[in-house]
This record gives sequence, C-alpha cells and structure tokens, in this order.
Amino acid sequence: MNAIEKNKLKVILVITSILALVFTAIVGVEYLDKKRKDRALKYYEEIAITVTLADMLEMELEYSDNTGKSWIITNQNESFTDIVSQDIAGYISEKKVAFITTKS
Repeated sequence: MNAIEKNKLKVILVITSILALVFTAIVGVEYLDKKRKDRALKYYEEIAITVTLADMLEMELEYSDNTGKSWIITNQNESFTDIVSQDIAGYISEKKVAFITTKS
C-alpha cells in the first residue's frame, strides 16, 4: 500500500467517523425530545384531574418547583388548566428544566 492509498483510506475513515457522529447526535436529540414529550404527557395525565377539580371547586393549589420553593396560587386571574398548559409548553420547548408540582 503506497502513501496515496493510505491518505485516501485516512480521508475515508475521517469522513465516515464524522458522518457517524452526526447521525448519532441527530438520533440522540430526537430521542431526548421524544422522552421530554412523553414526560410532559405523563405529567398532564397525572395532574389533569387535580387541576380540573381545583378549577371547578375554586380551590387554592400549593405549587413547588424543583428547587424547593413553594407558593400558593388561586384561580382569580386565570384557570389552573391554563397554568398547567403553560408549564407543559415551557417544558417541551426546553425553557423550563422541570415541572411545577402541586399539592391540593
């Protein structure tokens, strides 16, 4: 094998490696995006009943985030369903790291 063939082989290996890395990155991003959407759907399924009841009964909900901060919200200005929808949309669009959890 002469020097030209070795250089061609190196170029082919480098291009193949780069393409494999790009493919892996694309598949990884798609996988993480799907997992994020699945978590959002599961969160909505878990909290939908609580939020709907709190809206209908005009209750207060205690919210807490992933850092441990807690606060109480009432549905005077907007419905709890809208708040949860905004929470889910922010999570799916990656503007939020975690969901807000509720305690009734």
